[in-house]
Amino acid sequence: MLSFLPFDFNFDFSGSTTEILILVGIFLFFFFIALGIGKGKTIALIFSYYPALFFYSQFPFADKLTILKSDWQFFLNKFGIFLIFFIPTFFIINLITGKTLAYTDRSRKFGLAVLGLCASILSLITIHQIIPFEKLTKYFPMTADIWSSESLLFWLLIAPVVLILLFVRR
Repeated sequence: MLSFLPFDFNFDFSGSTTEILILVGIFLFFFFIALGIGKGKTIALIFSYYPALFFYSQFPFADKLTILKSDWQFFLNKFGIFLIFFIPTFFIINLITGKTLAYTDRSRKFGLAVLGLCASILSLITIHQIIPFEKLTKYFPMTADIWSSESLLFWLLIAPVVLILLFVRR
């Protein structure tokens, strides 16, 4: 494959290796978002998930407003409905937390890493339980039982709040 290397580079991108790479990629994605937008907006992003989740779960027309019919389109349609609740909630919560945490230091990488981890947890809960989608969840064979467990849902939703309270300081 890569014959110019002095060692055999047969890296198997299947099963657990793919899952670990995807999980690390999701974490790095949210870490760089937190690094870019700062602590206040990232906390607003995380805390706006909870009211949006409540509104989405109580919305009676989510299944009737499906415009698109294929699997991906159906997922994107439901995700779009979730974003309709998420985005205004984010702007409202950002008005509250954005002003109080606007001048926080971005050099505290550990706090931003914790925020990236919190956002990663919430995104994985979303694709496994809130808007379940088989084509995405098949890439998580090792941790699918954790993310899709009904008995762990409460603890998975509480974990980001506890992590923020313990590790993210002003």
